[in-house]
This record gives sequence, C-alpha cells and structure tokens, in this order.
Amino acid sequence: MELTVSTFIEAPVEVVFNVLRDVEGYPSMFAYVKELHVVWCSEDGNELVADILEDMFGFLKWVRSKFIFKPPSRIEVRQLSGPFKSAIGWFELEPQDNGTLLRHGATIHATGLTRIFGMLMLESGEAEARMRSEVAAIKKRSEGLAKARSGGLKGCRRTKRN
Repeated sequence: MELTVSTFIEAPVEVVFNVLRDVEGYPSMFAYVKELHVVWCSEDGNELVADILEDMFGFLKWVRSKFIFKPPSRIEVRQLSGPFKSAIGWFELEPQDNGTLLRHGATIHATGLTRIFGMLMLESGEAEARMRSEVAAIKKRSEGLAKARSGGLKGCRRTKRN
C-alpha cells in the first residue's frame, strides 16, 4: 500500500523542518499519537528511535520507529517493530517563493488480517484522511511559528507602561 499527499505551507523550509524534527511534540500535534518516548538519539541529532503509542483506527498499538533527519528537506520514519511487515513514512520539503511545498508519503507492507484491514482503510479513504490531518497539523503549527517569528501575531507587542 502506498499513499502520498501534499500541501503548501506559508513558512520557510527551516521552520517546517524544525516542526517535524520536534518528535517529542507529536502527541500535541497529531491526535492519533497518544504517547511518545524517545529511547535513543544519535550525537548529531539526525537519527532517533522512539516508542509511540498510536491509535490505529480504534486499536491502540505500540510502534517502535526510527526517525532519520536529512536537513533541510527530508525526514524518513521507519517502523522497527509494530503491526506491519514493514512501514516507511517520509516528508519532503521543497522551498517555494512564499513558503514550502510539503509532500508526505507512506509505503506499508502488511500480511494477514492487518493487510485486509489496511486495504479497507485505504479504499474507504480513512488512511488518506489521516495523512491529510497530519499535513494540516504540520501546516498549522509551522505557519503559527512563522507568524510569531515575523511579529505577525496580534496582541503580542510590548506596550509602554506608565
């Protein structure tokens, strides 16, 4: 099974990359991530392994994943253990005039009941809806941070006090 979605984000590539690099922030960004614990991180921070409790369409499953960061434009997420025979997700960031084109994809190999259930989620549109909600969450957080950096948030200006 393979699926790819994309969206345009009004934020620089560096901001979007840093949002994706903040793996410990995933539970607050993605509704299906219930818990996340980093169990290993490379010295340079470009690889890490995390245990993630995910809501997989109504079933809670622990997944161990390896994140590989290739600054400034690619992140890979490889399932090390979990419900699938293999699973690789990825994010590609492409600079655009006024922001970033984000492409998000996943390739999943499953067997048995997991494959049947996965095909149902793919055919029903549930898998694509989840991926679209992921890119929407990344877009929201990235654009919020970009606005805050540029001073675009109202009500955050310093005022003189008498």
